[in-house]
Amino acid sequence: IGVDDLFIIVQSWSNISSPVHRSRPIEERIGLALKHSGTSITVTTVTDVLAFLVGGTTILPGLKSFCFYAAVGILSGYVFQLTFFVGWLTIDARRQSQNRDGCLNCIILPSNYTPNKCGSIQYSQLFFEKIYAKILMKLPVKVLTLVAVGVLLAVNVRGCLKLRQHFEPKWILPRDSVIRRYLEVDGKEFPHNGHPIAIYIGSMDYYKEQTKLHNLYSKLQNETERLSSNSVESWYEEYVKWMKNNKPHYVDFTNSTIDNPNAFYYNLKVFLNRTEGRKFASHIKWNEDRNRIE
Repeated sequence: IGVDDLFIIVQSWSNISSPVHRSRPIEERIGLALKHSGTSITVTTVTDVLAFLVGGTTILPGLKSFCFYAAVGILSGYVFQLTFFVGWLTIDARRQSQNRDGCLNCIILPSNYTPNKCGSIQYSQLFFEKIYAKILMKLPVKVLTLVAVGVLLAVNVRGCLKLRQHFEPKWILPRDSVIRRYLEVDGKEFPHNGHPIAIYIGSMDYYKEQTKLHNLYSKLQNETERLSSNSVESWYEEYVKWMKNNKPHYVDFTNSTIDNPNAFYYNLKVFLNRTEGRKFASHIKWNEDRNRIE
């Protein structure tokens, strides 16, 4: 993306280098080349940047970062094209005006030197000028082109109206990977199980909020319309259950809470290293200095 802008600038410079403009100063000819190509490359850059910025509104963090980096990269490329590349193009134009060789600049070609005619022919330009343009200007082709554009516009509008944001994690996995095959078989054989979700609360004093943790678990257990029955797991509930079985003297059985803050955090760390709590360890961020959950 953006490399095509270089070709547009070079082609515009080639057009300005005709005998009509050769008497003008190089700086003026460079300005004329940018005058003709600047609008085109500016429009393409703006549309590309806007397209990636729109892509940056996605909910996928990886894709969002890529879109923002791409937008900045395209904008940076645009700036370098108008500064760095044009500067080197100007230097090369001075080389041409001094009739110096393209490969070995120290060699000055004789005044009667003429380039090879075969290498000077621009076949793509001849094709568009002699063949493509003549075909395109015929009335049936004009009508067919307008009809095709109208059909494509209608199809695109209809597609945009039906566009919805949807993402499956398996899409970013290789088709022959074990995880991809597992997800496909799981979705096929167990289509009603849904996707696992997790709730992370963040930094707070979990000892003081034990009642709220239990209430959250109870509400999720009762949410039968959106969650499968008996599918809710809570590290806190499993921790209290473990404490009741192993260290019941720290547990207030009236409301099923742990009644000592030091015992709460000390034994929680022990619980996370035991078989019963090891599956929750990767989901809990532990602050070793404060001996607390972050």
